[in-house]
Amino acid sequence: MPENLLPENILQRVSNALPATARKNIIVIGSLAAGHYFSNVLSHGGVRTKDVDCMIWPHAHVKVLAKNVTEELIDHGWKCNFTNEYPQSYDEETKTENLPIVRLYPEGNTEWFLELLNSPNTDATQNSMRSTEKLNTKHGYFALCGFKYLGLAEVSPIQTEYEISIASPQMMALANLLHHPKIGEETIGTTNEKRSNKDLGRVLALAHLMTLSKKDLREWPGLWLEALEIKFPNEVRELALRAGNGLNDLLNQEDDFEQAVKICNDGLLAHHKVTPEQLRSTGGRFMGDVIDRLKKLARTLTVA
Repeated sequence: MPENLLPENILQRVSNALPATARKNIIVIGSLAAGHYFSNVLSHGGVRTKDVDCMIWPHAHVKVLAKNVTEELIDHGWKCNFTNEYPQSYDEETKTENLPIVRLYPEGNTEWFLELLNSPNTDATQNSMRSTEKLNTKHGYFALCGFKYLGLAEVSPIQTEYEISIASPQMMALANLLHHPKIGEETIGTTNEKRSNKDLGRVLALAHLMTLSKKDLREWPGLWLEALEIKFPNEVRELALRAGNGLNDLLNQEDDFEQAVKICNDGLLAHHKVTPEQLRSTGGRFMGDVIDRLKKLARTLTVA
């Protein structure tokens, strides 16, 4: 079971470890970002997670920045746990898919790790949800992964007092929705947990926390359209109209929904322990207040 981490402590430690020149190019995403944003309702016990996902942006400068960050952290005692499947490699001929990703544990700590992600390569993600590029460092070659819709996290990231930014909950939610237009069969590691159930369940968890924080979800459709215009200008209407498809499937497929509830309660909502009824109610409101409004706005757009 992942440990409970206090977002402020981890953000401070990560910031202190990073090269000062790279801090402004880091966006923390995932549980830690949500934990910091919703600190008013998650203050008791922190966030249950083991990974601190850091996306380096913009894409044009990723390789230089990622090289500097990786070398700086390893030089200061952070460890990469290489495996037999993905061993350390100094051979430039090693295929990218056989290289380890940059996943580093702080010195003297195995409770959590920092993982570096690539700002999405627009060209490489045209026909794929994922891009992978080779990173050359003095500690060997690594693979940098980027996911198509995570580029949305670059829209209006939230600056923290630690000189690094976090992704906003609305952009993380939209990225997850677009990444899963249906329930997929991919599972997480050696578990039977479906990746789509985790990510779509995270959307419901974020919506639940927005409600607890008394923040208005009805602002999201307009913000989403603006973000899509910036990142996917040729697909705005199409993406907006299908954004809720996967979530709708989740709410109507009982086994998948139950698994999503469990994952939420084991993770971001660990200290709230929401019932399936509560999360289904959140989902119903979300479909009406956010997804239906988004579709209505999208239908007014002119098709190019």
